[in-house]
This record gives sequence, structure tokens and C-alpha cells, in this order.
Amino acid sequence: MTHGRIAKWHVGDSSSDSDGDSGRGGRPHVSEYDILLTVDTDSLVEAAYRLDQFAGTVSLLVESQEDAHVAALLAAEGEEVEVGRPIAVLCEDPEDAAAHKQQPQRQYRKTWGPGAQIRGRDRAPGA
Repeated sequence: MTHGRIAKWHVGDSSSDSDGDSGRGGRPHVSEYDILLTVDTDSLVEAAYRLDQFAGTVSLLVESQEDAHVAALLAAEGEEVEVGRPIAVLCEDPEDAAAHKQQPQRQYRKTWGPGAQIRGRDRAPGA
């Protein structure tokens, strides 16, 4: 898979009100294994099947790997994103999530795939 389209966010960010209604149908706090978002992709299908007339997409449910507070959603529903591009900011502490809203807009670096950087160095693909 090289890219996907964010079909639906199942969570909200820290600007949500206290009862968890974020306006995006989600919650600002997530528990381990909660569904964060649905991603649609056709690149996975093409790579897996390689059929000439197969046309379709695969919908992937992306789960949280731990309890967290959603500080920011960096990509909108319907947006096409490449693998490795940051799409959300999750924090362990609710105060950190709230403080994130007070900070100036940050640039987030690509974390996986060709051109990814870790600690300021280029990471070799597959490393």
C-alpha cells in the first residue's frame, strides 16, 4: 500500500466538548483497540490481486495501539494521503492534548517509507 483516502474519522480532537461530541462523530479520548479511522485504498487491491479487470477498493479500520487523547487531526475526511504522512497527534496526558491547541502550527515529518527521516537522518527504505 502506498496511499489511501481517509473515508471516516471515528474520533474527534481536543477541541471537542466535555461529552465527547467533536462534530466529526468521534471522541477526544480513545482506549486501546478503539477504531480511529477508516482508510480506503485501491493500491493494496492492485498489488494483491493483479487482475486486469478487477476494480474495487479495500476499507481498512485503523485501531489505537494504546489509551490516548486526540490532540489534533492533521488530515481531513476524503483526503488522499501517502503512507508515512502524519495524520493525527495522540497524547497520553489530556493536558498535553489541550496544550497542543495553544502551540503554533507545527510541521510533522514523514515517519515511514522513502524519504522518511528519523532524528534528522534519512532512513533507508526497509530499515
